[in-house]
Amino acid sequence: MIKKRNLHASVKTFANNVRSSLKLNAQPRIIGKRNFALDSKTDLFFPLHKDFTRFDRMGDSPSVPYDQVTPKVIGHVKSEFNGGTILCVSHGNGWRTLQFGERPTQIQSGVRCKENARDPEQCPVNPDYIGCGYMQSMIAVGFSFLKTLTEESKAIRFEDSRILSIGLGGGCLPNFLTKHYPSMEVDVVEIDKSVLEISRRYFGFREGPKTRVIIKDAFDYLAVNKNKYDAVFVDAFDDVSIAQSSISRRFIKNCREALRGNHGIVVANLHTSTPSFSTTVVGYSTYFGKTYHLGVDYEGNSVLVGTCLPRAIPTEKIIKSGELISKEKQTFFDFGKLLAFGFQNPPIIEKTETTLWKKFADFFNQRT
Repeated sequence: MIKKRNLHASVKTFANNVRSSLKLNAQPRIIGKRNFALDSKTDLFFPLHKDFTRFDRMGDSPSVPYDQVTPKVIGHVKSEFNGGTILCVSHGNGWRTLQFGERPTQIQSGVRCKENARDPEQCPVNPDYIGCGYMQSMIAVGFSFLKTLTEESKAIRFEDSRILSIGLGGGCLPNFLTKHYPSMEVDVVEIDKSVLEISRRYFGFREGPKTRVIIKDAFDYLAVNKNKYDAVFVDAFDDVSIAQSSISRRFIKNCREALRGNHGIVVANLHTSTPSFSTTVVGYSTYFGKTYHLGVDYEGNSVLVGTCLPRAIPTEKIIKSGELISKEKQTFFDFGKLLAFGFQNPPIIEKTETTLWKKFADFFNQRT
């Protein structure tokens, strides 16, 4: 972990290097030497590389030579939303990440190019290689739940589901679906047009006949939305933390109302370290029949699933669905292993605080 006394200096050093790269050099600039030592430069990129370590433990990833990795900025755009800088950072071996602002710990997406092209904008991405563990967990649990529930309800074919993705990032989710489930319709709501630009230029994202991007605040979109979806994926973060509008009572309620049938689900990426974590959990449990919580194999993230059905679904059944999907699609990451780990290691939710906020929510809902 990063020592507190070194954190401020580390972030400041990284920021200065990024500023120099953006202002003084047209060529990519080295921003930190990667090695095993627990120093500031290593720790600041720890979220991504700990994912790589997890892949290696599970036997699901080609080995990444950590001691040879030299992160460097290979592209950037200015955010039209808040005026900040959105970075594309290369980590070697074709891996690249999307990072918001000059905070190097805010890694939003991780992808791997099929080949290392000299032109960084030529990035034929392999959609299976997703470098962020939380996104792997969201995909694994979301589509395992959806497959189970659609097959039970028989309302629609699983392969014909309609998906709403709140937040685009590097386009990992829609890219994955385009490859494995081309008949699924995907609507992506992204507040920042610059995120769409950088995902096209450096992360291989492309819209298609079944994939469209809507540039709009997701809160406003859901407030007037008339479309119905089978699953809503919520991954709404800015350069600091979870977007506050995405944890509001009305936003969560609108997510529930956007779903069709009892097979509908919401899948949300949450930060366990934020003060609003417990209250957000209460919000979802208020509007959804059942909620499930998965831990992610590094500190900070957890994945919440909310189902419209009031009855519980055995987690063993969900894991089995995940194993079948991985076997059928030959996915890079093992759905079954991710789900088994996540269900066995749920995030810690403060019961006292949760109970208090649940009572408040019940009281408030009776008067609205």
